[in-house]
Amino acid sequence: MSSDDLEVFTFAELAALWKTGEDWLRKGVSARKFPHHRIANEIRFTREDAAAILASRAVQPAHVPTPDQVAAKRAEVGQSKGVAA
Repeated sequence: MSSDDLEVFTFAELAALWKTGEDWLRKGVSARKFPHHRIANEIRFTREDAAAILASRAVQPAHVPTPDQVAAKRAEVGQSKGVAA
């Protein structure tokens, strides 16, 4: 186990690293949405906690259909309505 594995962050340190407010992190911890550790009755975040928080907030790109997919869908809808293609 390296010393990096033992590094922990406070609310202020993690918020500063991510350029966000501490309140956002505190709300996530209070709602038990964000992983964290209690050390001497203080809340701390490990690197693994931080990675899990970021992963939980990932937004997937929207699916943009190709022109062929659009044409196929239009043909499919037209056939289901009884319209000749």
